[in-house]
Amino acid sequence: MSIMRVYNIEIFTPDFKYRDSTQVEDFEYAFDYMDIEKGKFKIPAFVKLQKGDYFRAQAQDVDFCGIVTDIKELKDEKTISYKPFLKYLDVDLLVTFDSSKSVEDFLKSLLDAEYVNNTDTYENITGLAVEVKSTTEAVYGYDFNEGIHNLYDIFLYAFEVYGVVADFKVDPAAKAITCSIGKAVQDLFTIEADLDNVFDRKIIIKEAKDTVNKIYIYNEEDITQMATYYKGQDDLVSTSPDTRITPVIAKSVMIKIGTGETFEAAALAKAMSDLKSTKYENLIEIECQEDDLLIRPHTRYIGQEAAIIKNATSYSTVLTGYQYKSGRVKLIFGTIRLELTKILKKKWRKE
Repeated sequence: MSIMRVYNIEIFTPDFKYRDSTQVEDFEYAFDYMDIEKGKFKIPAFVKLQKGDYFRAQAQDVDFCGIVTDIKELKDEKTISYKPFLKYLDVDLLVTFDSSKSVEDFLKSLLDAEYVNNTDTYENITGLAVEVKSTTEAVYGYDFNEGIHNLYDIFLYAFEVYGVVADFKVDPAAKAITCSIGKAVQDLFTIEADLDNVFDRKIIIKEAKDTVNKIYIYNEEDITQMATYYKGQDDLVSTSPDTRITPVIAKSVMIKIGTGETFEAAALAKAMSDLKSTKYENLIEIECQEDDLLIRPHTRYIGQEAAIIKNATSYSTVLTGYQYKSGRVKLIFGTIRLELTKILKKKWRKE
């Protein structure tokens, strides 16, 4: 039988002044890379904290952090609402895209300009350092034109097209916040979903009518200029794949060509954005014990690829979120979400 971890929770101000600390056993924490959602956990009523404070929760081999957004006080406890540090990405900026830089260096330049070297020092985040962990050439460009864009949208694009992930860690003792930007952990792991150590499982594959595998792309300013891209059975995107996916699900789009950009480059960026790899086009949830020795959930990383085997069928997917509660962990794979609010937010971002 699993023994629930005891979590040490530290509270400190955004300029790293110690506020308070406590220990709790039944700690809840949720993180979804595809949605900057609120989570909640409970602490004793005597613990001091304010809206906007940071927290860090540690227990053995897990380390969580977040930003306090709401506090609900009762007689014996407080319910804390929080958001992950991805919250800092949810900002609209004037962006000029630079495909000559690696994807990681480009993302770092945006964060540095907004939060590290901003001429308005009040916007700079105390202790923030942005680190680049890998180098990925921006061979597909970006499916954005120069203009005002949400920074989180750009990071999601970098994740879904280039496999690049941003990971925030907090070290109160060093008064530091580190944002590491780099390729996700490459080690593929396998979960046998039919085994008894899996308490619950959900596998949803995106419907064929929504899974586009062919796209016609037209130049908005000259519709005689067009390109056709296909997604092959190997998930590679090209103008003439060696293997075709059938039945054919096609769509047509218009694109604007950015300053100094060629139609070919813009069309490829759009194709890579819309014809996503099948490992993203699913929703798989696996629930197990926190200390499960087969799945080892605390050793898994956002963006890490996985093979989920159910009824002798193997599903390729990628880890995008997790929930810790009452000694159990739910690992969330793929980019499909079923909650109405998340669906609407994703649709709103695309539009």
